[in-house]
Amino acid sequence: MQLAGIILLAASFASLVIAWIIGRYILTGVIWSHVAFIGVAIVFMIAGGAGTVLKVKQIKEAFSYRQWPTTMGTVISSNVVGDRGYRPEICYEYRIEGKTYQDTSHLNLPNFGGRINRLDAAETTVESYPKGKQIKVYYNPFEPENAYLNISTPAWVYLQGATFLTLFMMGSVLLLLHFVAKQRQQSS
Repeated sequence: MQLAGIILLAASFASLVIAWIIGRYILTGVIWSHVAFIGVAIVFMIAGGAGTVLKVKQIKEAFSYRQWPTTMGTVISSNVVGDRGYRPEICYEYRIEGKTYQDTSHLNLPNFGGRINRLDAAETTVESYPKGKQIKVYYNPFEPENAYLNISTPAWVYLQGATFLTLFMMGSVLLLLHFVAKQRQQSS
C-alpha cells in the first residue's frame, strides 16, 4: 500500500506541474481558443474522474476478498495459454461443506509487456503450481463457486488509478488556470 501512496503522490505532483506548464503556454493564445481549452480541460476531468472512481471501486473490491474464508484446494492442471499474451492458467478444485467446486485462475498477471517476459513469467508461475499441489483458496462465503487463489491487488491497477487521477487533476488545474487568466484579463 505504501507503493500506491508514493505513486499517487508523484502523479499528483507531476500533474500539477504539467498542467501549469500547458496552461501557461495555452493561455498566452498560442495554441487554442478559450472554448477549446475549456473543452479539453473538461474531457480530462470527466475521463480522469470516471477512471479514478472505477479503479477505486476495483481496489476496494480486491481488499474485501481478504475477509473471505479459506480452504485448501488441489491443482488439477497448470498450463501456459495464449498466442501473443501468454499467461498461466491454473485449474483447481476445492471442497466447501461437502460440495466440490472447480475454477480456473490466471493469478492476476498482467497481459502486457514484452512477449518473452510474459512467456517467462507464465512458465515460472506454471512451474510453481504443479498438478496435485495443495493450495490455499479464498472463497466467497455467500457464493462458494466464486473463488480466488491470489487476492493481492496487482501494481498495475494502482498505476492505472494514478494515471486517471493525474488526468483529472490536470483537467482541474487547466480549468482553474483558465478562469484565473480570464479574471486577470477582465480586471486589467
